[in-house]
Amino acid sequence: MLSIPKLISYIIVYISVVSLNSRTHLFNMYTLWASSFLVILLLYKVKYSFVYAEARNNLFWLNLFVLYMILSIIRGFILAENYWDFKGLITNAFGLLLFMGAYLSLNKQLRQQTIHNYVYIALPLCILFIPVLLKTTIGAIGYYSYGLCILLLFSANMTRPWRWLFVALALGVIFIDFSARAIILKLVISALLGFSFYFKNFISNKVLRFIWFLLLIGPILLFGIAVYTPFNVLNVEGNTDVELVIQKKNQKGKEFDESLLADNRTPLYKEVLSTAKKYNTWWFGRSPARGNETKIYTSSEKFTGRKERIANEIGVLNIFMWTGVVGVLLYFLMFLKASYMALYKSNNYFAKILGIYLAFRWGVFWVEDITTFMLDTYVLVLLLGLASSTWFRSMNNQEVKLWVRGFFNKKLSVAYLNGQTKANSSINNLPQSEK
Repeated sequence: MLSIPKLISYIIVYISVVSLNSRTHLFNMYTLWASSFLVILLLYKVKYSFVYAEARNNLFWLNLFVLYMILSIIRGFILAENYWDFKGLITNAFGLLLFMGAYLSLNKQLRQQTIHNYVYIALPLCILFIPVLLKTTIGAIGYYSYGLCILLLFSANMTRPWRWLFVALALGVIFIDFSARAIILKLVISALLGFSFYFKNFISNKVLRFIWFLLLIGPILLFGIAVYTPFNVLNVEGNTDVELVIQKKNQKGKEFDESLLADNRTPLYKEVLSTAKKYNTWWFGRSPARGNETKIYTSSEKFTGRKERIANEIGVLNIFMWTGVVGVLLYFLMFLKASYMALYKSNNYFAKILGIYLAFRWGVFWVEDITTFMLDTYVLVLLLGLASSTWFRSMNNQEVKLWVRGFFNKKLSVAYLNGQTKANSSINNLPQSEK
């Protein structure tokens, strides 16, 4: 029988499989809700059963964000008017509550076993879904690959076979679907940050902190410029007169042309902001039970009776529409605190690049990052927790190397977790093939 800690470490396998459910249809709606509810309960148990109270305090803003999400969900149940509102509310609630997964990273053993299970179980399982995806959209394999972001960030600590295996897998995902811009960007940035370890002597803390500052403040400035001036950074085709078109297949297998530079985000911003203005929901949103009114995506009107989208493709717009400026502000403070601690309060280079990565994801949040119950969200919250954890930030580079090697080598894992071996001596005593 599986113990609770082992069951928790398998959550990443379940969420990996669920991320492809729109293509594989392994779970019906009620099975998906029931199993997802169990996941949320397990993550809640992590907070109070496997994490010290002092460690939980490092996640103050995340705790406040989760509490506000719970209040918004309760408000959604009060405001919901029909079946479709309740359905949307429950689906959105699981994605918002998934942020409790950050607590898991405060426990080094659970975190290490989680990554082990992704490598040895989730990734091999992906092979089983390829025949199904070939009949629909093979590019959807990218939804399954977000765990590679963690592995690429720490790739400099791995043996060469593992390191190049994950690089090869990332390249495979990229070449399968060039139009998956967000997936490609996340994988590339993760790899670049991971391999920057080899040049760490040439990258000062001042440079890292300057990049961090630009990534955090940049999206806010660009949004203000787009609102108050004619310049819109999202309109690449209009700004540059450059076209980049590829052929894709939809879920029915029909081919169509898609521009990689097309601005399909600005119309979403306009619809969300106009909805907030119409209903005066700037501060607290419409709750996760309701979305934005739309003139673009009206296919659901025949079912719901409304020209309304319960969610869209941009994370910041979803959080704003559901929970208002207050929700977006708490989201920002959550990332600010975690990335600040990783960059300014750490003893190892990998924590610092993790801080940069989190700041980068704040930027992506303004053009992508749908907050839903999928692997991308789970990986992000695991990294939020890791950046906030004292045990990770207090390690030196050699100790991080030993911890990462424990993803693949149980003997190293036991040696590290039990404190039986000092990191430096453990690394030095490894066989040459393990160095």
